[in-house]
Amino acid sequence: MGAHAVIDHRTEDVPARATELTGGRGVDTVVDTVGPHSATADLRLLVHCGRLAAVAGRPDLRTVRPFGMAPSVHEIALGAAYTLGDERTRARLAAMLTDLLAMTAQGRLDAMLTRTVALDDVPEALIELSGRHVRGKIVYVRD
Repeated sequence: MGAHAVIDHRTEDVPARATELTGGRGVDTVVDTVGPHSATADLRLLVHCGRLAAVAGRPDLRTVRPFGMAPSVHEIALGAAYTLGDERTRARLAAMLTDLLAMTAQGRLDAMLTRTVALDDVPEALIELSGRHVRGKIVYVRD
């Protein structure tokens, strides 16, 4: 995706590592997959006009001084394309999915599949996923 460096929030001190990697400048882009609290904290890491993509919850923009750092915040809500989007939006999402599947099939993208489960094991897998301690994906495979 063009990242020069990636910081793992589970094993590294994110603010310290970001400061080290950028020589104190700050980062241009953050993709936060943890949650709203983390996304809010990530705002402090951005340079002026930096970008934050929130996958698991929106940051609290009240923590940013109005007309100060001018962050660009993007909410990644793919499901909304089906509930709120029009036909063009759904077609764009389908094209992106097709590209992602092709990249996965070519070995250019790791789907990070942790394990597959049967239908009877789906409730337990959902509980496990809700704890946000699973690295990768648990996928239901129809018998």
